Amino acid sequence: MQLWEQTVKEVDRSMQVSKALKIVNLVEKSLSLNPNAVVKIEFGNSKFDTRQMYPGELLAESDNFIVNLVPDFT
Repeated sequence: MQLWEQTVKEVDRSMQVSKALKIVNLVEKSLSLNPNAVVKIEFGNSKFDTRQMYPGELLAESDNFIVNLVPDFT
């Protein structure tokens, strides 16, 4: 999974969970996904080198779903 960081915050353009699930369901029609697979999130920007991180604590707050990222340890 890759994250995209917007240069300008657009509050009204955040992806809803239902849309993300529709994308996953569409992908699964062509490629079966392992429900036990390890998820890594690729993240980086001009101030932070690209790296893969694991999802850590998951928080549901109001209309937001927050995923705290944990570094990939070697």
